[in-house]
Amino acid sequence: MASNQPAKCCTEGMLHKGQPTGKSIKIDNNIDASIAIAPEGKAHKGIGILYLSDVFGIWNNSKLMADQFAADGYTTIIPDLFNGDVLPDPVLEGFDIMGWIYKGANGNNPHTPAQVDPIVIKAIEALKEQGIIKIGAVGYCFGAKYVARNYKEGIDVGYVGHPSFISEDELTAIAGPLSIAAA
Repeated sequence: MASNQPAKCCTEGMLHKGQPTGKSIKIDNNIDASIAIAPEGKAHKGIGILYLSDVFGIWNNSKLMADQFAADGYTTIIPDLFNGDVLPDPVLEGFDIMGWIYKGANGNNPHTPAQVDPIVIKAIEALKEQGIIKIGAVGYCFGAKYVARNYKEGIDVGYVGHPSFISEDELTAIAGPLSIAAA
């Protein structure tokens, strides 16, 4: 394993203050997402960001970060990688993160590559529909794995923070620049 398995540190969050300004959208008519659009005159034409979240999904913190990326000129999409099955904050003591990844909270909504990769691919397509031809991807903790896995689907450059669950094969398959902020 090139990074650690998800652990207790992956289930602890701190809510940031602020009012997000992005909009809720549907990708491919069935994937919830949030989009923050770069303002006219500031937008870097044809360049956008795919935001792949931690286990808390589309919440205040990720939306605020997407808003800042957009304010800096990069239209940003955050897809719901979990089909609505995000972790609550705070997570209950003794929570089985690996059980949640492999089965989901209700036992029939796994969060494995077979389920998450198609969501990421559809989100890349949604960025392209916005006129984005160069895609930077950011992935935090859980989302980092899917940045590494999806360069071949259209990611040009990536950043991962506190990556978890990335295999050596996934890292060696990356065909582009990647910045890693390990914790």
